Amino acid sequence: MTVYHGVIQDNRVVLEGDVQLANGLPVEVRPRESAAREHINTVDERRRDGLDKDPIIENPTVTEDDFKMRLRAEGRLAPPIPRSVPTPRNRRLIDVVGQPLSEQIIAERC
Repeated sequence: MTVYHGVIQDNRVVLEGDVQLANGLPVEVRPRESAAREHINTVDERRRDGLDKDPIIENPTVTEDDFKMRLRAEGRLAPPIPRSVPTPRNRRLIDVVGQPLSEQIIAERC
């Protein structure tokens, strides 16, 4: 088994050197023993000091838009795709004479 080394940055694995792996390739990531111990100690210290609290979770009055904006800023949510043609706000329904299209399709298939 080939082993590549790297670090985690922004919840992504950044490999050392000029390693190119195919997109979508399943991988297994294991922290190095010493690094894992240091990380656990750091997390425990943050919990003890109360620094691991998430302001969104701690503040239940945060709106959905604020939450999405935070996710976009962290790179966890893509920006919305703008519509190519905006839907007109003043559109009116028109009267169509004849059989509804859905009924025509059903009749043709039978």
